[in-house]
Amino acid sequence: MATATAYLDRVLPAIDALSLEPAIRPDDLRGAGYYFDDLLLFPERLCLENVRAAVEAGACALNGAEVIGLHSSNGRISGAEVRVDGEEIAVHARAVVNAAGPWVDHVRRLEDPRAGSSVRLSKGAHVLLTLDEGWAAALTIAQDDVRVTFAVPWHDMLLLGTTDAEHSGDPGAVAVTPADVEQILDEASVALPADVVARDRLAAAYAGLRVLPAGDGESVSAKRETVFTRSPGGMLNVAGGKLTTYRRIALQALDRLGTDIGLHRLDARPWPLPGAVGLDQMVLPKGLEPDVRAHLLHLYGSLAAEVLAPAAEDPSLLERLHPDGPDIVAEVRYAATHEWARSADDVLRRRTTCFHRGFADDALRDRVENILATELER
Repeated sequence: MATATAYLDRVLPAIDALSLEPAIRPDDLRGAGYYFDDLLLFPERLCLENVRAAVEAGACALNGAEVIGLHSSNGRISGAEVRVDGEEIAVHARAVVNAAGPWVDHVRRLEDPRAGSSVRLSKGAHVLLTLDEGWAAALTIAQDDVRVTFAVPWHDMLLLGTTDAEHSGDPGAVAVTPADVEQILDEASVALPADVVARDRLAAAYAGLRVLPAGDGESVSAKRETVFTRSPGGMLNVAGGKLTTYRRIALQALDRLGTDIGLHRLDARPWPLPGAVGLDQMVLPKGLEPDVRAHLLHLYGSLAAEVLAPAAEDPSLLERLHPDGPDIVAEVRYAATHEWARSADDVLRRRTTCFHRGFADDALRDRVENILATELER
């Protein structure tokens, strides 16, 4: 989950706060701030739609591509060596941008092995809990003078988090520990009753890394700002920031690359992503169960009709992947044909809600792998 700027509307007395969300613990509750916030609850899908928009504009996208070297010409970085499925591909460009997130320094060292650390990493973990009843609002729970945590409705579950702890070593090795889970549940219990944050409600847990500017002090106090640097060979390194400000970051990067690529003017007007327009003209098949319909519209927007189109010839695509969830077989096929899915993890963790609902068991993984294998052979 990522959040943008919050807009405080008013302060509520305790009785009004409890009327809006009865599940809040009433103990020592003196009042609550009532505010509006922009929430990003499925960042993987936002990233996917950006990749798709880029491809529709002429970009080439390679899922699972690994940069293993950089090319230079006359002292300038002029491309990269990329490995995909065991094949090495040379890519040449007028400008190279290193936006590798927690691997940003790894890419910098492909140019200069002596390059130091420009960032530090902070691990943030979340857990998802099942609910007996729906929630009306998200909660912000103050933990101290600096740090807050959240309890956010996510589909029909409750998303809790996040932690903030320094991470060193391989970014790919980041994982949720039992201590992370205990911390999140304990911190949520400040505002939520014990039966809501009970461990037996745990459906899933996951962790990610924040990229923060290098510096001293605790990571929780570090600024969440974007840092732009140029390497000796002219490569633009972009680190930090927030996903919710990705468009602003992209415009700032392009502004710095104007001379390199001959860009004289930036078009900063809003641009809808695939699936964001055309909902009023979309027609979905009749007979879809309400939760499946709502799920598809939430994840795909107006692209839901495209996801469902093959089901006209093959009704088995409308089968649920798990009897207790709204994800359907058509989503796996669509992930392979339109969203560059290559593995069960791609589908279960990053394109559907199966993992988050606690459904990513071996049987479902095998089923998804078989569907992907069939599609990739076509």
